[in-house]
This record gives sequence, C-alpha cells and structure tokens, in this order.
Amino acid sequence: MGNLYQIEGIDDDERTGLLQIIIPPAESIQTVDISTNNFEAELGRATGAVTNVILKSGSNAFHGSAFEFIQNNAVNARSYFGGPLGHLSYNYYGGSIGGPIIKDKLFFFADYLGTSDHERVSSTLTIPDSRYYTPNAQGNIDLSAALGAVDPASQAKIGQVFNPASGDGKTTPRTPFANNQIPFSAVNPVSLKILQMVNAAALTNGKLNSSAPLINPANNYTTNLPFTKGTNSFDTKVDWTINERNHLSGRYSYQRVNTFQAPAFGSFLGGPAGGGFEGTGLQTSYSTGGNYDHIFSPTLFTEVRFGVAHLRNNSQPSDYGSNDADTLGVPGVNIAGQPFTSGQVGLTINGGFSGTLIGYSASVPWIRGESNIDFVNNWTKVIRNHTIKFGGDLRRVRDDLLQDQTFSPRGAFTFSDVQTSSNVCPSGPASCVAAKTNISNDIASFLFDLPSQTGRDLNTFFPAYRQWWFFAFASDKWQATSKLTVDLGLRWEFYPPATPRHSGGFSNYDPTTNNIVIAGTGGNPSNLGLETRYKYFAPRTGFAYRATDDTVIRGGFGISYMPFPDNVYAYNYPVRANNSYQPAGASPFTPAVIGDGVTPATFQAGFPAPVKIDIPSSGIIPANTSFLQNQAYFYIPKTFKNAYAESWNVAVQQGFRGNLSLQLAYVANHGVDISGAQNINQPTTYGGGAKSDPENIAFGRTAATNQYFLPFSSNYQSLQVQLTKRFSNSLAFGSAFTWGKAMGYISNNVSPANSPDDGGLLFYANPRKNYAPLDFDRTLNFEQSFTYELPFGRGHSMFSSGFANIALGGWKVSGIISVLSGLPFSVLTNGANLNTPGTSQTANLTGTYHVTHQVGANAHWFDPTAFSVPSGCPASTPTNPVPCTAQNAGLGNTGRNQFRGPGYIQDNFSLFKSFNLFREATMETRIEAFQLSNTPQFVFNSNFSNTNNCCTASSFGQITNTLGSGQGSVNGVGGGRTLQASVHFLF
Repeated sequence: MGNLYQIEGIDDDERTGLLQIIIPPAESIQTVDISTNNFEAELGRATGAVTNVILKSGSNAFHGSAFEFIQNNAVNARSYFGGPLGHLSYNYYGGSIGGPIIKDKLFFFADYLGTSDHERVSSTLTIPDSRYYTPNAQGNIDLSAALGAVDPASQAKIGQVFNPASGDGKTTPRTPFANNQIPFSAVNPVSLKILQMVNAAALTNGKLNSSAPLINPANNYTTNLPFTKGTNSFDTKVDWTINERNHLSGRYSYQRVNTFQAPAFGSFLGGPAGGGFEGTGLQTSYSTGGNYDHIFSPTLFTEVRFGVAHLRNNSQPSDYGSNDADTLGVPGVNIAGQPFTSGQVGLTINGGFSGTLIGYSASVPWIRGESNIDFVNNWTKVIRNHTIKFGGDLRRVRDDLLQDQTFSPRGAFTFSDVQTSSNVCPSGPASCVAAKTNISNDIASFLFDLPSQTGRDLNTFFPAYRQWWFFAFASDKWQATSKLTVDLGLRWEFYPPATPRHSGGFSNYDPTTNNIVIAGTGGNPSNLGLETRYKYFAPRTGFAYRATDDTVIRGGFGISYMPFPDNVYAYNYPVRANNSYQPAGASPFTPAVIGDGVTPATFQAGFPAPVKIDIPSSGIIPANTSFLQNQAYFYIPKTFKNAYAESWNVAVQQGFRGNLSLQLAYVANHGVDISGAQNINQPTTYGGGAKSDPENIAFGRTAATNQYFLPFSSNYQSLQVQLTKRFSNSLAFGSAFTWGKAMGYISNNVSPANSPDDGGLLFYANPRKNYAPLDFDRTLNFEQSFTYELPFGRGHSMFSSGFANIALGGWKVSGIISVLSGLPFSVLTNGANLNTPGTSQTANLTGTYHVTHQVGANAHWFDPTAFSVPSGCPASTPTNPVPCTAQNAGLGNTGRNQFRGPGYIQDNFSLFKSFNLFREATMETRIEAFQLSNTPQFVFNSNFSNTNNCCTASSFGQITNTLGSGQGSVNGVGGGRTLQASVHFLF
C-alpha cells in the first residue's frame, strides 16, 4: 500500500495505493524505472517503491508486432490438496504498430491487448455434512465421534457440548449433553434448513466426502466452478517534435474488464468460493496525459505534465436484486427500495469450516468511481558541476465508493465454540475452569442458533471523498570530484484534510462524548476539524564514490510520506449505518443479543428496520438510542498524522573479470506513525468481558469503535548480496540473497481492517506484547535468474550449418528460481477463560516444540502435544471475588509470531528461439513452465484457523492448504505446474 505506480510521471494508483488503475501491456512499454530505497527528491507519496513506466513512441520507420500466449488445463497439474483440474482456456493476444505521421516531426504508436480466460476453478472446502444434523433412532444428533480425550483440569472430554439453557456457564455451570447426544427437537429450523440445502447443493455441484473424521472434516468437499474474465484494452501515443527546443507528446490508455465467478452452492446460497467474491464485476478505466518539454539553453530546461487517471468499478453478488434472506427465514435484511440489501444473509461457522459458508463477501456489492488529476512542472538548471532540479506537483483526488465491509448490507451471523461450552467445577467453586472445546461446540452453537456476533450494514448516502495533495522539491546532483557524486535534496508534502463532496458527507464518532459529528453541518468543519500539518519535510541524501575502476561505494538516507492508507473514512450514520450485536453480559458463554440487551440475536429475530433520525441544526447526534448504541463506528482522530519511513542503505559493488559484479548491501528502514486500525472500545483490564468495555461503562455501548488510525512503529534490517553476470559466452545470470527481519506491532487478521497494510493489535490490553516479527516477514530470500544460449548452431561447435542449424541453433533457456523461508505464526486459544475482548490468549509451550513437516488432515505439521491452554483468570465467586490481573492471569508463555511455517520454492523456466523471416521481420516462439518441479507450496490457512485453535481441536497444527489457488500464472502461485506457449512476430 505504500508503493506508487506512475505512467509517464502521472499517478496511476487508486487513492490508497493498494491497486493500480491501468497496467499497460509489456508490448507498449519502452522503459520501467523502479526506485525502492532513498529515491530522488522528485519522487514521493510512497514509503515503498516508486515505479514509473514510459510508453513506446513511433519513429521514422514503421515497426509493429503481433503476439498470442495460450494456456490449457490439458498440460497442467493439480495443486497438492486440490481435486481434479477443471477446464482452463486462457488466451492473451494483441499487437502494436508505430511509425511516422510527418517524417522527423510527428510520430504515433498504438497497441491492443485482449485476454480471454474461461475456467472451471477447483475449490477445496470444508463444510458440515449430513452427520452434523441427521437424528439417530433415539431422536438425537450424534456428535460423540467428535469428542476428544478427557481434559485433566476440567475432567470433561474435549469438545463436550453443554446445554445452553441450563445456566450462563460462568457463575452457573451448565449441564453437559451425555455423550454429545444433541436433541434434534432443540435444533433451530433455519439452521436445519441451511445445512440441508448446503448438502443438497454440494452433492449436485461437486464431490462431498461424508466419511471424513467428524472431529476434523478438513477439505471434505471439492468442486470445479465456472470463472470467466475478459479484457479489452488499448494505448495510443503521439509525439510532436515542434523544433529542436520544443517537444510535445500525448497519450491515452483505455481498459474494460468483465469478471464472473460462479457461487459454490448456487446463487440462492452463495458460498465460500473465492472468499465469497462470487458474482459479476465490470471495470472501465482510462489514463491520459500530455507532456511538454522546452529547452531554454543547454543548461536550462523545463517539463510540464498534465494527466487524468479514472476508473469505474462495479461488482454484484450472483443473487443481487432478490429477497433470498427473507425466503430463508431471516427477516429485516432485504429492505424494499434499498437494492444493496438484496440477496442472501452471510453465515460463518468457526472451528475449521470454510467461511462464509453461505452468503457472499461483506465487500460486495460495490460501486466505485475514482479519479486522479495531476499537474506537474519541473525545472533543471546546470551550473558547472551542479545539476539543480526543482518543481511542484498538484494533485486532486476524487474517490466515490459505495461499499460495506464491516458485516455486509445483507447481514452476517458468526457462530463460535464458546456459546455451547461452560465453566466446569470438578471440586467445587474454587476449582472452576473453562471446558476445552472443539468443532462439536461450533456446530452445536449453530444448531441451537446461538451466534457469537451478528451485524448488518446499511447505506443512506453515497460516500464521496475529495482531497488536494501538493508536493514541492529541490535537489542538487553535485559532481564533487571525478570520483565522488553527492545527491542533496529536500521534498515537502502537503496533505490538507479531506472533505466530502457534499455537506454532511462525513460523519465522525467522538468516543469521549458518545456523539456523532456531521461534517459541514452547524458549526462543524467539513474536514472534521483534523489538524492541517505543514511540516512534512522529507530530506534525501546520497552519494556514490568510485574507489577504483572496479569498486563503487554507494549510500543514502531519506524520508518518505504516504497518504491516508485505507478506503475507510468517517462514514458513520447517517452516511452509513449498521446493527452490531454481541454478548452483553459478564459471561463469555452467552450468545449475542439484539438491541434490548436480552433477546438472543437469532435468525428469527433478524434485524430491526432502520430508524430515521433527523439531523439537528447543530450537526451533533447523541448516540443514545438503542439503534445508535448498537452501531459499530469509525473514528478518525483529529490528531491523525501521515505515516512516514526513514530509509537508509550502504552498498559496495565490485567488478570482476568475465562481466561479473558483486554487490554487498545493508538496507534498512524505520516506520514512524505506521497506521493500524483498531477497535478501541475494548478493555485494558483482564477478565471483565464486555462489561469492562470503556464505552459500556461510560455510555452502555459494547459495539466496536474502530479508530483509523492508531500510530505504531516498525523496523526492517537486512543484509543483501547480489552477484550479476552480463551476457557473454552464452550465459547471463543474477543471484540475489537477502537476510532480513521486519518487526512491528500490527497483525493482519485483526478486525476491523483484517489487512496486512493496516491491521490491528493482537493484545490490546498489553500493547508492548505485540512487538514481534511482522506477519509478512520471511527471514531468508534467495532469487536466481539466468539466460543460457544452448551450444548448438551457427557460432557454436555443434550443428553449425544446414538443417541441424535451422532446427537446433539459436535456442535459449531462461529461468527464475525463488527459495523463501516460512512466514511467522502465533499459537492462540479461544480465550474463553481469559474473557478479555480484544486481547488474545497465547498457548503455553509446556513441551519441546518439534516440527514434523507432515501435511494433510491426518497429520500435524508440528507436535500439538507441546502446547496447552493457560489457566486464564483465577476462579472467582461472589463470596470470594478474585480480581484478574496481568500478574495472576494465565496469558500464555508464548509470544506473537514466535514460530515459523513452511517455506517454499518457485521455479519458472522458458525455452525460446527467434527465427528470421524477412529482412527485419522475426518470429519468436516460446514454451514456458510455471512451477516446473510441481513442488507444493504449503501454508497455514489464510486466517491461521489451524494455529488459533489450541489446543484441543483436531485440526490444530495441521496444514491443509497451499499458497494461493488456481492454475499457474492465471490465478497466481500455489497451484500445480502450468505450461504456456506463445508466438511473437516483430517487424
């Protein structure tokens, strides 16, 4: 998210930098400049890499190309855990042409790219089969096969289901169902209907293994689902050499992309395929710009750039426009006149089942329109041995995004293990401990319709974000001596606080007063009253010293800022609204309750109708009604600061004979005010549950207050070695090795962002405990690339003439091999005996940590018996209250990201040859293999559900996934081997 991508100096990123608006095809690109550390003062708006793409131009001779790349499932291999490959027919084709309009004066270049991707994507899922809901002859659902061993602490079997109607589970321990026999008569009819429909759809659309272990049915369902994606794009560019002092160019790029992903269980149910992104998507985008260069003299010249990048992106779930939630039996979701609320409610069952089990991603539907409007003017002046450059860059950002990501406009239900568990007191009140749970408890909570959380998003306005950015810089490239070059620069970045398109378009929650503040209404400023910061100065300095003809020493230091890094902003009620329900009492074993604080938030309870609240003339709405108290709010602090990175490096490069060079480098950075999204309505004390939420104490609110952002720091240190050989004697190669470590506070899979870019804290009550290796950290990274011309044909000793030269000569082989060490992970429990929302409980390491390297549903990648659940809070009774503190609570003796998952190897190779056809016309043929060795790239589940379920779940410590999905280069790494063939004509 901290990267910047430009086309000929014009910003081509979406506002947050997360995605690009248009990426031109390789056929249209003349050069690519990438600056990854201590870039020049002219570049900024990024804490990571800055990439600038220059499109090709025409010349006095006509030149062109035509090409096509194809992939097909017939020559591909399945992924390790995947089922049989589905259909794949992928075509990537197009061409280009450039030449003169007026010789020596006016030139043109144009290209076209089309892609056609038709697939049946293999999905491997985990769903509840019929055994989880079918009664036996005694009228019970038999979950006895999911029971684990007896837990010595509680003297109850792991996974014992307790009758939720027999007590609150904390002060009044519940009665266990004997041998996990669940009365069928107690099953909620909507829960039963959902499971029956999911199983019927699964049997129709794929293959369901109904004999998988009941305690761990991992990967029991495979299916091949239709997926299509079609792209049409073109680029045009005209260059005009007005005279020797003036040059003008203009370009225009356009792209249209259509995408469709079929849902796992049909449009009515949706399902977890593709992370719930099932339906249709359409994006149209363009990027246009003009560049004018004027030379005043050999030592003074200027350049002026103006450009616009725009996208329109719409996405809809497959059942958009229907009343599927009403039909299922969940009232209040599908609201007449509000099409975003149409479709199916979302459902997630924890414990290892794929989520969202039914429904669609919370992010769909969406409507987005975004524009970047840039004006740039740079000047260059050469004064003796100084090259001085200065300039300014003015950008207007427009971002209109109608999208919900908290729960979804169709509502979402989450079911967990705790609601059908209980404290157990084997030797009286002083011996009470939480029973250990497994998948039995998760499915039982769903059968009884006792959610751990429910929520629903609503839209009342179309959010529209507007902001100006202004950048200025000055730099001096000083040739101090014949051997020493020094770069000195200073950049200033100015980000005035954003404003809405219309008055009232922002609404910020104030957690100190429990008020909603409407921007631009009453006396409230349109920019929410955020501080305007004028001191974002970013010095840049660097040097290069040629110690000898073959030795160069380089180094530098720089500071870089980035803009507000998320699509989320102050879009609360009445811009957006939501209902958010969670357990309200002191017992962690009770279900989420609706707005009255008593009634369980069941399917039948649904969601209340939106309550219209008139906006007072003051623009201040007290959040003191039941409807507003149950909202999850976004809070943008007035003291928000833009994140920045301090980067530094030093490198020594040595040249050797044989066109070899070796570089040793130390590269590092320090992140300051790095943005972390965090729910701040969570306790900083232990054991009190939701009753300890600070806003519950102050205002009676238990719903989330999501602050965007809390500032954190990060640190990265690395040693890098690179050995490069330029092409000679039929061989070129590059070998690069990085030994690095990235440390910080932010975790990926933490609400509300659940993002590697701006996640939150795993331990809210103890922030310092979060400082650990970051979730993306890989300690070792080796990259090897090479190109080798085979020793056949003209110029070689073998097959140098005749037909053998034509058939065998000129072939080259190239490859890229990546070897990376594993990602870090934490071992967590469900935290029931800690009862501290927002603070995870890590496991105790009570044995020797041992990695077995075994994978699959019947093996463990590490030894799970080395871990145990900590004691949590000490036993406490009304007659003998014992406070829970950091000193007496069992928080776990392991740390965040203390352990490492499996590393992986990626090996891509190609074999190619260029044939001369006629004069300058050539044809290149190429065969490529992605992951040629077909080596599986194992990884823990993306949400780490197999390490966050210590220590009794049978899936704990198991690896049942590979990195990514799909087939080779079409859908990313992680699948099996993929072959690709291509032909490329040049003239």
